[in-house]
Amino acid sequence: MLLKNAYILLVAALSSFSLLHEYYVSITTIQLHQNGAVDLTFKFVAHDLEKAIELETGVAIQVDEQDQLTDSILETYIKNHFEISGLEEANYLGREFNLDETFYVYFTARYDTTLSKFNVRNTLLLQTFEAQENITHINKGTTQKSLSFKRNLTNYTVNINE
Repeated sequence: MLLKNAYILLVAALSSFSLLHEYYVSITTIQLHQNGAVDLTFKFVAHDLEKAIELETGVAIQVDEQDQLTDSILETYIKNHFEISGLEEANYLGREFNLDETFYVYFTARYDTTLSKFNVRNTLLLQTFEAQENITHINKGTTQKSLSFKRNLTNYTVNINE
């Protein structure tokens, strides 16, 4: 009986550790098209995003449930924490949840093609997870620039013509 209880305790302890993870990373892809269109793709670990939104808003969401309230909360959260100067208002397109806990959110916008530089601000999840890193890839033609945002580095100025 003692061995059985010890086994149950060990399994419970190991199970709870599987919900935790050491790395906190989101990936944002900004695709700039020659015609001025911009595609924005945000990739998160679903439960990390749910936790950040709940801590900030007091509202618990489930990203795998399709409803307008969740869409509205996601759109507002991302727009409050991610900004590109020189971009017109981004339009929320939708979201996609995968069984491996990856979660995608999609936006589209337009930019002024005569701009050579713009500022990018990314504070997604940074207030929730101390070790959070937000990797942002900016693609224009065959050129890709990658930026790394952390708590102490939330803004970049990017020359998009280099």
